[in-house]
Amino acid sequence: MQTFALKIRSIRMQSNANLVRFQYMLLGLLVCFNIYQSKAQTADPDYTAYDLIQDLSKGQVLVRLKSHHNKLEALNRELEKSGSDADYRKRVEKEMEAIIRDRDSFNLNLMKAMKEHFVFCKSYFYYDRDHQLLKSKGYRAPLYLDSLLHPISEPEFAGDKFVIIAQGKTKGQEMEAFLFLDSTGVQLPRPFPGHLRLYAFRPVVNALVSEDYYRENAVWYANHLNEKFEDLYEKALVKNFKRKKK
Repeated sequence: MQTFALKIRSIRMQSNANLVRFQYMLLGLLVCFNIYQSKAQTADPDYTAYDLIQDLSKGQVLVRLKSHHNKLEALNRELEKSGSDADYRKRVEKEMEAIIRDRDSFNLNLMKAMKEHFVFCKSYFYYDRDHQLLKSKGYRAPLYLDSLLHPISEPEFAGDKFVIIAQGKTKGQEMEAFLFLDSTGVQLPRPFPGHLRLYAFRPVVNALVSEDYYRENAVWYANHLNEKFEDLYEKALVKNFKRKKK
C-alpha cells in the first residue's frame, strides 16, 4: 500500500508540474500575442519619413554629445594607482586636460551654433553617458545640458516627435559623422538624410588654417544640418500636394 501511495503521489506531482509548465507556456504565448497586437496597432505602414519631417518641424532634435566618459575614467584609474611616479602622473593629467578641453570646445561651439543656425526646430543636448538612463525614462528627465554643459531640469518639449542626432560612424565606410536615429537608436530609413560627415572638406580645411576652427566648423555643421532637414521638408510638402491632387 505504501508503495502504491508513493506512486500515486509521484503521478500527482508530475501532473501538477506539467500543469504549471503549460500555464507558463500559455502565459508566454499571450504576452507575445499582446506585444504583436500592440505593434500592429501602433506601427503605421503609411507613416513615412515625409510625415516624420513635417511632424518634426513642430517637435525637436535631441543632440547626443560625446562625453569621453570611459576614456576619462580609465585615465583617472591610472592616477589612482599607487606607485605611479610624478612624471607619469603629470602626463596622464595633461592627457585628461586635453581631452576635456577639446570635448568642451567642440560641444560648447556646437550648442551655440545650433541655437543660432539650426532653425528648423528646437534642439536639446545631452551627454552620451546618460543615453541609456534617458532612454529608460522615455527621454524625459533632467539630464539635458544648458549653455555651460550643466544638467538642467527637464525641458518643455514641443509635441512628442523627436529625432536623435548622434556622433558615430557610418556603416561600411566607417566615417565619423552625425547620424540621424530614432528613439531606439536605429538609423532612420531613406529618404530621411543618412548622415552628415564630420570631416568633410570644409571642416578639415578650417582645422588646418583657422585658429577659430571649433566655432567655424560648428556653424558649418549647424547650417548643413538645417539644410538637410529643410530640403526633406520641402520634398514632403510637394509630395503631399501631389497626393491631395489625385
